[in-house]
Amino acid sequence: MKLIRTWALLILAVIGSANVIAQNKTYFAIGTNALYDVVTIPNLEAEVAFADHRSILGECSFAWWQNKDKMDCSQLISGGLEGRYWFSSLNEAPLSGHFVGAFANLGAYDLERKGEGYQCRNAWMTGITYGYSFRLSQSWRLECSVGLGYMRGNKYDHYDEIEVNGKQYLMSRDRANLNWFGPTKAKVSFVWIPQLTKGKKGDMQ
Repeated sequence: MKLIRTWALLILAVIGSANVIAQNKTYFAIGTNALYDVVTIPNLEAEVAFADHRSILGECSFAWWQNKDKMDCSQLISGGLEGRYWFSSLNEAPLSGHFVGAFANLGAYDLERKGEGYQCRNAWMTGITYGYSFRLSQSWRLECSVGLGYMRGNKYDHYDEIEVNGKQYLMSRDRANLNWFGPTKAKVSFVWIPQLTKGKKGDMQ
């Protein structure tokens, strides 16, 4: 519950920051990563562009599906923040074109298929991202991005689920701390941008 509260506060901080800087020209966007959606992991992104060329993104994912008969489960919770630099001016093309960023995420997961699973109760990662946001319409974007960085998983467990006398047990194959450097994120996100602060007619490109 402590981790859940932390991630919720991170997302609320991103959304709430829009009110603090509302005196500046600001754009607010919400979106979802379709790559997570297709594997039934609900997720939400919230982004605030608070200065020319710069924005901050908060994201969270949560899934808690389980099928004990088939020994399948998808249990995941994660959240994080990402600071971004956009090569296009926000005054000309809000949240469009090329961008680079730096991110930090926290999470925990338990993923099992047909009795074989991978579990980590405390994982974090940090790294850099590159992406491109395609303009679909005035207020809609299709954002594609990848991330490269370092991931650390404490209490990582590769296990088998077995049934004994009608009861199910987890038998560990390998238990250790996970260290990974390489690709850490991939996103194909649909993003909606309602105009946060109204300026002159035609400001929203």
